[in-house]
Amino acid sequence: MSDLQAILSSVEFWKIAAPAAFAVVAWLFNERSKREWERWQMKKAACLKALNIANAVLSNYTYPKIKPGDITPQSESIEDIRACFNELACTCDKPDVINALKRIMFEPVTPAEILVLRGAVRKELKLGGPIDTDGERAFIGKVNCGKSIGA
Repeated sequence: MSDLQAILSSVEFWKIAAPAAFAVVAWLFNERSKREWERWQMKKAACLKALNIANAVLSNYTYPKIKPGDITPQSESIEDIRACFNELACTCDKPDVINALKRIMFEPVTPAEILVLRGAVRKELKLGGPIDTDGERAFIGKVNCGKSIGA
């Protein structure tokens, strides 16, 4: 038996080496988990930005069945929109969120289309299926905060 074989078969060696090896494996696992958590946080932020962008876009369209003034316009800067698309492209696992946002931005849609984007976000973030399915009241057009009733 060589000296190396004797050392490796020694109980004393493993009493020292095993905890050190375990510590290295635990550190590697922790670093990976930390990176995955940071990526999920970036993805979540990008998805929430996408929902805000969709709200802004939807609030600036006109719709045949919605009276002018029933939706208060919201704005977003082109820089924020471009940054959001980049963040989504770099953090999302599937194209569903980006595709839903593009549909809202570039195709004729109704305000209820926000439900599709919300569902894609929930799926991407692994939060389960859609919660809100009420297409009639899915999009908040305006609220009367700050006004007294009857005034």
